[in-house]
Amino acid sequence: MATSSSSSTPRKTCILSDVCILCGFAFIQIEKTSFGEERIHKFFDKKLKLTVERLEIIRKITGLTDIDVTNVSSAGVCIKCYRTAESIMKTESKNDVIKQRFREVAQKIVKTNMLQLPSPSRKSISKRMLRSPDVPSSKKQSFDISYVNLVKIRPFTDLTNTCLPAEFQKKEVIIILFMGFIIIFKLCTVHIS
Repeated sequence: MATSSSSSTPRKTCILSDVCILCGFAFIQIEKTSFGEERIHKFFDKKLKLTVERLEIIRKITGLTDIDVTNVSSAGVCIKCYRTAESIMKTESKNDVIKQRFREVAQKIVKTNMLQLPSPSRKSISKRMLRSPDVPSSKKQSFDISYVNLVKIRPFTDLTNTCLPAEFQKKEVIIILFMGFIIIFKLCTVHIS
């Protein structure tokens, strides 16, 4: 019985003056065990102080313009909530840009298309479609069709891989040999002098 009187129910106490103003997470929590031991847990690594800029973003997101934390020095916002608030602001700014673009394009389309419409008394526009060849035309027009033959060009490999007749090949060999003799002769005369 002595043990039951000395033990108590475990408790967790949150300090309400130091909480996230968006989700209510307590940055200081006091935990009391069943044996009467107190442990203080401080989560200041998850806390961001409220600057004017951060407070303005929070006011825009929540719509609460009467948030005043100037008297509370320990007021803050947790990192998770603030990052979410920032992403909401970025998404809203992107959406505003896209909405503005759609408005401009829609206004341009309405102006240009409304100027091209006929009088307001007409409710529909009929356009003439192409006539089917099966339906006879009341006025047939005759016209001449001329066909153009395309020029056929041989592939480049066929143009470059031509075989020379045997008589041209013999002349080329003789010319190459003659040129070789001339080069050898000039080299010999240079070495002699």
